[in-house]
Amino acid sequence: MHKWIALGCVLGWSFFAVFGYIAFSSHKEPGDGALIAAELALYGLAVGSMTWSYLHSRIAAKRKPE
Repeated sequence: MHKWIALGCVLGWSFFAVFGYIAFSSHKEPGDGALIAAELALYGLAVGSMTWSYLHSRIAAKRKPE
């Protein structure tokens, strides 16, 4: 289960990096894919953040001394 979540984390941050770069580096002409790239970057940011937060909380819970 953790491997799938870790894979989602890596893919989410990868989507954020790739499509964020495309959105910022594309020309601001009407009809090009800058808006779509920005939306995909936002989805990647959301998935990467949520999965990282989940993994971080699980690791922190295991390290907590009793």
